[in-house]
Amino acid sequence: MEFLSRSLRESGLEVIEHPELSTVSFTHVGEQRSWEVFCRSRHPVPQVMVYSLHPWVVPEDRRLAMMELLIRANYGLVIGNFEMDPDDGELRFKTSIDVGSDRLSSELLARLVQHNLDAFEQYLPAVEAVIAGGDDLLRLLDQVESIGPDEGWVVSDDLDEVAYEDDPDEQDVTT
Repeated sequence: MEFLSRSLRESGLEVIEHPELSTVSFTHVGEQRSWEVFCRSRHPVPQVMVYSLHPWVVPEDRRLAMMELLIRANYGLVIGNFEMDPDDGELRFKTSIDVGSDRLSSELLARLVQHNLDAFEQYLPAVEAVIAGGDDLLRLLDQVESIGPDEGWVVSDDLDEVAYEDDPDEQDVTT
């Protein structure tokens, strides 16, 4: 946690330490809105998790639609994933790393945090449209994924075209 706090402060962020949780937090001011970011370390396992927490909870009547949106978004994400607590509607985006026997560098931490912020910001319009009652999930996802900051954020649909040797639809089932 000390490393997280020092590295984030050195990058100009005002962090709040939560030692009982091995967590530091800061407010990120994005292009669309501000939100809280939590960076947590686990010991003795050398792992770091970064969470962007959406400032609104998802209303109970919008949670099923949000779950579908998040499942569809997560399917193509290369790094990180969305999470939502179905009981209280808390929504967040998580990136994490297990550094194993290596050491976490300030550069690696900065990349982990920046990816988290960029991906969360990219999907905010779709998330907030669903909270507001939008139901055209495929269109919402298409809009946010087509204007992503980097073509490397999502896996191409080209994987759908891979021919599988043991495709059950093409097997001869007569015996």
